[in-house]
Parts: sequence; structure tokens; C-alpha cells
Amino acid sequence: LGVLGVVAPALAKTDEDAFERALVALDRASDPLVRHAALASSLGVGEDAARASESVFRELRYSNDERRTISDLLRFADVADRRTLGRPQARRHLRRVGRERIDGFLEFERARDDSVDGEATQAWARSVNEERDAGMIFEARELAMRGDEVADRVGRGPIVKETLERLLAYVDEDPSNNRHDLLLARIDAARGAPT
Repeated sequence: LGVLGVVAPALAKTDEDAFERALVALDRASDPLVRHAALASSLGVGEDAARASESVFRELRYSNDERRTISDLLRFADVADRRTLGRPQARRHLRRVGRERIDGFLEFERARDDSVDGEATQAWARSVNEERDAGMIFEARELAMRGDEVADRVGRGPIVKETLERLLAYVDEDPSNNRHDLLLARIDAARGAPT
């Protein structure tokens, strides 16, 4: 931990077992930012570790995008084992990860996976492929209904964002729900309007 204690003292102060696990994950990763996230995983995973990593990599003068990627990988790793989640919960988590970070998320999970034969990571990889094949959407702009159409139905202001979030959750239940007629009926039902 010698030089690390000088360069990134917060990482050097971690528990020795956590640091050893982080080094194993570091060896397993190939993408440079995933490797940095693996090293930072000695801080743990989840929101607190993500915030701590932001501070560490800010001091090291990493770019905003690099810091965000590293901290997001730590943040997104704080999820139940995929094998224990239903498809809607897995879709919500993958939507939180975002399309652009899926590959990094999978590599980070693979690097940290201590399960027999990497089964935990394989479960996430299968899930990603299943959801891509099923037409999973990641953002409100991918809904079969535009935001201005929602605003025409519910009014302007924060209610539009809330409604879009509810529609995304509805589509998380089943991607085939992403049809204009079904989304429109869902909005009307929530408003109590006749369908």
C-alpha cells in the first residue's frame, strides 16, 4: 500500500481483505476505467463508496466523465444478485445503469464475481441479452408516446415527468406495453378519464 498511501490515501486506509479483493478484481478487468473502479471497490460499493471515489479521483484530477463512470460503476454494483430479482426489477436496474454503461457494468460485475463459475455475472449477461431482444427501453424519449402528448393529457409542469416515470415503470413490467394505445389508455385510466 506504500505508494498508494501517498497518491490516494483514502484507498490505502481500507480494510486489508477489501483491498485484496479489489486487487483481484483489478487483475480481472481490462477496460481502464473499470480497472480504476475495481481498485476503488476497496471502499465498498453503493452510494457512499461512489461519493468517496468521486473525491479520490477529483484529487487525482480525473475528468468529470471519468469520475462519473467510476462512481456509477460502484453505485450500480450495489444491487441484489440478478438470480434473486424478477425481470421487472432487473429492467429497472439496467435502466438506471443506462445503455451506454451496460458493457462497463457487466465487466465490473465479472471482475468482482466470486461465485462458482461466474454464475452471478452470467445471470446479468443473460438478462441484458434477453432485455435487448425484448426491446427494453432505457429513456422516456424511447416511449411510444412523446412528452408533449403526455403534457396535452395531464397538463404542463412536474406532472409530465412523473407521468413519464410511471409509463417507464409500466413498460418495465413488460416491454410489449410500449405501444401508443396502451400508454394513452394508462394515462387516461390514471386520470379517471373514460377509455
